[in-house]
Amino acid sequence: MFSLTKARILLCNIFAVFTYTIWFTDTVFAFEDKDCSRIEKVEKKYSIVFKQNDNIEEIRAKATREIIKQGLAEVIGYEVHSNRERNTQIHNDDIEEKFQDAEKAYLDGLAKVSIISENQLQASDERIFTLDAEVKVCVPKSASVRKAEKEQEERLQHPPKAVDPSSNVSWFNPASGQPQIWYSRQEDGSFSFYDNQGYDPNTGAVLRPISAKTLKEWRVFQERRKQEEIARVNEVKRAAVQKALDDEKERIAAQKHADLIEHARENCDKYAANPNDPDKPRNLPGISYDNLKASVSDAIESCEAAIAIEPSDRRLRYQLARAYSVTDPKRSLAFFKVLCDQHYRAAFDNYGWGLLDRRLGLNNLQGAANSFRRGAELGDTDAMVSLATFMQQGRIQENYPNEALSLFQKAAALGNEDAKRAIESVLAAQRQLEQQQQQDLRNAQAVMGIIGGVLGGVRR
Repeated sequence: MFSLTKARILLCNIFAVFTYTIWFTDTVFAFEDKDCSRIEKVEKKYSIVFKQNDNIEEIRAKATREIIKQGLAEVIGYEVHSNRERNTQIHNDDIEEKFQDAEKAYLDGLAKVSIISENQLQASDERIFTLDAEVKVCVPKSASVRKAEKEQEERLQHPPKAVDPSSNVSWFNPASGQPQIWYSRQEDGSFSFYDNQGYDPNTGAVLRPISAKTLKEWRVFQERRKQEEIARVNEVKRAAVQKALDDEKERIAAQKHADLIEHARENCDKYAANPNDPDKPRNLPGISYDNLKASVSDAIESCEAAIAIEPSDRRLRYQLARAYSVTDPKRSLAFFKVLCDQHYRAAFDNYGWGLLDRRLGLNNLQGAANSFRRGAELGDTDAMVSLATFMQQGRIQENYPNEALSLFQKAAALGNEDAKRAIESVLAAQRQLEQQQQQDLRNAQAVMGIIGGVLGGVRR
């Protein structure tokens, strides 16, 4: 059982007693360090009386066993008595189950013995054998720890495999508390989990063992991702609803545009035609300026669409300019000027009034009068009425007596309702003037009669 490489024998003869000492420098290895949870060293000495004819090897083996027993008892509380009756004080159940007696404990590897010295004293017919040795006691690992280490060794035999953290994952060994999952983090902060140490097969990063802190960080990350996903889904739903609304608006707008294009000319006439335009169809009633102001948006939209289809139609351009005069007098004036240059008759009256529009601040009375007169000459009844009105007001001189009345009468004959009302007003004023003149004449005659009667009664 022992291997002796070096020995030194000292013989002493004192009072017929001789003593010799043997030092063993080699160690008897009975266990491996990795099998122990810890290793403790104790120095023990054991003496045994034996007879001359006893086998020294057996004595030495017995002493060695006793030293082992003492070492075990001191370190882990395991004592075996010589009569084989066991008094167990072990606090580790795995040791109690595994090792039943000192001999088996020794064989199964709880102790290593290093012999320091061996002495034999002889007196008369008896000998005393004393063994001094260092005992290294292995406190064995528990079954759960050994199981965990075995599983760890088995894991090392295969490369790391991805683990789904949403499944029933055992993050830590319940017996040892050691991590059973490894992880790596990606650039976006996400986690990848694996069942073994090694390297991330996707990034090459070293896999790190999970910790309670890391697990908390992952759960916080997961919750944030969950909230982000909820927000993303809600945004997708909101965007889908908004898109549906937008699509419906576009569909309605497209349909409206199609209807607008299809009925553009008709609607432009409906919303912006001048009732007194001499160049419009006779069956087209037109719309007054006051009513035009109430539907000016429809007028502009429909006339712009109509001109996009028929850009050279002067009447459509005139009607658009008439609508612009409500909201954009400067733009409408430019349109009317072009139409006047093109001798569109109805434009002259509108152009004249544009020159007097306070929003533009031109106040060009002479220009307005010239435009009215030119329109009247071309046969526009609105221009006739405007010119005659200015004559009545004294803002323009008549070229001949009763020219204003003549213009009203001409416009009325062409169907201008404003002219008809103006004629009635002029005639009523003339009748009132004539009646006033006749009354003044009668009053004058009456005064003269009174004066004559008085003079006739005077004595000369």
